[in-house]
Amino acid sequence: MRIILFHTDEILAAALSERLCAAHAGVCIDDYYCLESGDDIQPAPRGKTFDPFYHSWTQPATADVVLNVVNRAIRSDEYCYERYHFGLPGLLLANRHFLGNPYILHVSAPGKAAGTVDTENMSAQNDWLLSRNKGDALLRSEPRVEIIACPLFRAAESRPRGLFAGLFGAAPPAAARHGNENFEREVDKLARRIGDSLERLAEVHPRLRPQGDCVAAAEHGEAMEADSAPQRGDQKAA
Repeated sequence: MRIILFHTDEILAAALSERLCAAHAGVCIDDYYCLESGDDIQPAPRGKTFDPFYHSWTQPATADVVLNVVNRAIRSDEYCYERYHFGLPGLLLANRHFLGNPYILHVSAPGKAAGTVDTENMSAQNDWLLSRNKGDALLRSEPRVEIIACPLFRAAESRPRGLFAGLFGAAPPAAARHGNENFEREVDKLARRIGDSLERLAEVHPRLRPQGDCVAAAEHGEAMEADSAPQRGDQKAA
């Protein structure tokens, strides 16, 4: 099973990749740091980067599953949250065919987040919540999409620049998180939720069951589309 992992946090991406590959035979993960051209992120990403708003969507490899854990915790301009949390999911849906028509696993905030938004208060925290809810609603209306709630996202409601920003935004030094019990525990939970979804997907699509070596997604992307029963994105309980 080939997975494209879109993210905005290399430490989180590495931790998830390690856990998923260790727990699920035949899983291959190709990760991309989603970063707008010219955006100054410190420390600079060391792995592959992809600008979803400018680069061609033929750049990433084809895959069976796209795992989207992109989150912009720190706002760089007025429309930053809107681009990453609503615009990027829209681009993913519009360009899905370039990636081999993959199933989409989208990690987002718990379902009750919408109720915390104060539409009269356009603070950064409310803008973040509004953008996340718009992106989730867009994806939820599409077939072959699953939304997985992540408890880490809940911290943004009360401490948008504290725990949440440290885990998913402009990250502190790696040493501040490696071995951190809370970080490791929450990543373990998230990896298990994602792993459960991958197992269910493999049951529905036999071609995705472990076969030892990774098989190019292009060989069976169309078959996945054909034998997929229409299903709408589900919000998984935290």
